[in-house]
Amino acid sequence: MKLPRLWAQIQTLVVTSVAMLVFGLSAAYPAGAQDLPTSTEPATGNWTKMQPSSFAGTIKSAYEQCQRNADHDETDILTRQTCQEFRDFLEHGLCEVVRVPDGIVHDFMNGRTNGKSKITRNVKKQIGRNDRAFLCDLGNGVYGYWYTGIRNQSCNNVAFSFVKRPAPPPVILPPPVVTPPPPPPKRVMVVEEKCRFVKRETVQLPNTLTHVSDFEWCGCYVPGFTGMQQGGKQTSSVLKCD
Repeated sequence: MKLPRLWAQIQTLVVTSVAMLVFGLSAAYPAGAQDLPTSTEPATGNWTKMQPSSFAGTIKSAYEQCQRNADHDETDILTRQTCQEFRDFLEHGLCEVVRVPDGIVHDFMNGRTNGKSKITRNVKKQIGRNDRAFLCDLGNGVYGYWYTGIRNQSCNNVAFSFVKRPAPPPVILPPPVVTPPPPPPKRVMVVEEKCRFVKRETVQLPNTLTHVSDFEWCGCYVPGFTGMQQGGKQTSSVLKCD
């Protein structure tokens, strides 16, 4: 292979690698403040100076800073459980690397004054540059910033911004189930039966011839006889109830 051709290939490879690196860095760092979460509360002060290496650049230090903030949050938006999730996110690489511009407002920010830890509330970043930080979305509108990663510049402090959470949808209760009262019991009419005797039809009987034979009774002889029983009408009655 000729030397000029080899040199041209090397130049092409270097240019391609640099372009990919630049593209990757630009994708990881949003440019404007409007792209990053900021507190919905108004700022009461400005953060104008960053003391390099104010805190140790370790996840343990970031976790401890979060716990101090949680202990001072009267609203319980930031809790120790949230700090545990913050540490887990950092340990597993679940946070985004961003460049934080001025204008971002933090509800809580850690700092040091005369070597002592200090917590600042509702402070706006006004340092005059973009600063590298890990941004962690902890859910429920809570975002954690860890300003670390640049030697002799990052102070390794932790800050939190609470974004206004949407109001929960109203709870619509189903209409109450109204059970109709049971119908009144049916009144049973008691009908008193009326009973009476009713004559049945009349039966016409014919004349009947009756014969009695001779018989003897106590040594006496009694001759028999034949007699005629007169016929006539015969009626009967039955009990009938209505």
